[in-house]
Amino acid sequence: SKAARNLATAVGYVNAGTCEFLIDENEKYYFLEMNTRLQVEHPVTELTWGVDLPVLQLQVARGDAIPEDILARTPRGHAIEARIYAENPSRGYMPSPGKISDFYFPQTTNIRIDAGYETGSEVPIFYDAMLAKVIAWGLNREEARLNLRGALARSNVSGVAWNGPFLVDLLDDKKFIEGRVHTKYIEEAYAGWKGKSRTEPAGTVLASATANNPTVLSALELSPWFFFGDGSSNAKISAATSRPHALDSHDLLSATEEALLFGPLVAEYPGKVLKVNVRAGDRVKQGEVVVVCESMKMEFAYPAPADSEVKAVHVKTVAIVQAGALLGEWLVPLNFLSA
Repeated sequence: SKAARNLATAVGYVNAGTCEFLIDENEKYYFLEMNTRLQVEHPVTELTWGVDLPVLQLQVARGDAIPEDILARTPRGHAIEARIYAENPSRGYMPSPGKISDFYFPQTTNIRIDAGYETGSEVPIFYDAMLAKVIAWGLNREEARLNLRGALARSNVSGVAWNGPFLVDLLDDKKFIEGRVHTKYIEEAYAGWKGKSRTEPAGTVLASATANNPTVLSALELSPWFFFGDGSSNAKISAATSRPHALDSHDLLSATEEALLFGPLVAEYPGKVLKVNVRAGDRVKQGEVVVVCESMKMEFAYPAPADSEVKAVHVKTVAIVQAGALLGEWLVPLNFLSA
């Protein structure tokens, strides 16, 4: 805190601001950046210093001096903040817009809840995926950790995916408990984390998209064969029943009378179309990005699942699409897939 005050004084800065530092294993700290505003973690400072930072910011802005009793304070205890996001950690932290059917966080001693949503709220595609902040205070770090872990374990968000179970696992991590983590720890230690995913299997998502989007159904009726999403899972659907089942190599290789596979490119998430890189008739290579969409400040690229020809494009740049919307269609030669 002394280094932050010295920095602000040196540049003549007046009002609230946030200085960020990095600390190494020897507890030496290094200046990273200063933001001329309060940041999302400011409740940690408020709980340990016993101040209301937005009120102080407004008082300083109107020319008032910071009260002497606040300047004389020293921090007390320890606080940890957890950001609650509408995202799925088991799928690369994919955002999860939609309607919240249940939103519960316990109001208990030494726990502060700052929330922007409630049961029945709609999580839109246009903004950051953060739903709330849960901040725990304790006399020391371990007490704060246990308080936070207990609060998150008793919390629930339904209707959209959320990161609560992931945060509980992280708070139980031995290295986190011992304070032996670093800025790439989650990336390295939790790359394959698989908790309780609220994301339905591809077949269920497909059936839902088909039932709720007649455009998708009409595209599937062109042929009983199709690829879903990014091509990571294959399925066969009967146009008569719209019931998906697994597509095995026997199904594929026995369909010698079929010259082509008709494949709809379906939006997995609601969002805005940022780029359309192809037109009808274009030939694309496997993995080539066809469409790029944005949802909750994250970009999602939809690649071609195989060397193929674009049959149709159904969206334009800046269009708003819902999950299950038909983005485009392609034709895939069978001899390529069976090679």
